[in-house]
Amino acid sequence: VSKSFLKEYPVLTVPTGINLSRFRPVTSLIRTEYGIGARKLVLGIANPWRERKGYKDFIELAGLLDDNYRIAMVGLRKNQMQGLPENIIPLEKTDSIEDIVKWYSAADVYVNLTYEDTFPTTNIESMACGTPVITYRAGGSTESVSGKTGAVVEKNDLSGVKRAIEEVTERNPQRVREFCLSRAKDYSAAKRYEEYMTKVYGLKRKY
Repeated sequence: VSKSFLKEYPVLTVPTGINLSRFRPVTSLIRTEYGIGARKLVLGIANPWRERKGYKDFIELAGLLDDNYRIAMVGLRKNQMQGLPENIIPLEKTDSIEDIVKWYSAADVYVNLTYEDTFPTTNIESMACGTPVITYRAGGSTESVSGKTGAVVEKNDLSGVKRAIEEVTERNPQRVREFCLSRAKDYSAAKRYEEYMTKVYGLKRKY
């Protein structure tokens, strides 16, 4: 914006916020229902899945991970669910926030292999459920991720993604969860709405 014809006007960036009363750690039977057991669960979510969202990358990643891992891909079309590697759990799109929260909470790590993005809220949603994030260095996908809440990998570096998954999932899970939950608080909808009203309109929100 500062390089456009609007450059004479003040520029303010207020990141997206999420509802932390809905996105939070929960318990579920997902690991039992899908036979995951004690394996590390790698989660990917897209709507829809396509090449720029990392569809082919996830399939290739499945070939790099051993039997100690399972990958869940949420948001697949029916034709995309055919012929996937055995260590991928294929799941169709769901409009249920409750279901998505269960998957975020059950996962050991959320992996976002997008090649271009603005500011994906899935990264924040995952951290709000206590789960660390690994993402490609793409657009705004890195903005919410710190070294304590996950890792950033260069695009198309699947060996790097594999190493990051192994490293992140070997960290102290309780400490990682605490870092993620703390980071997610910076993106609460209430906080971001108040920031918007205060900085743009000079108004204070009344609680």
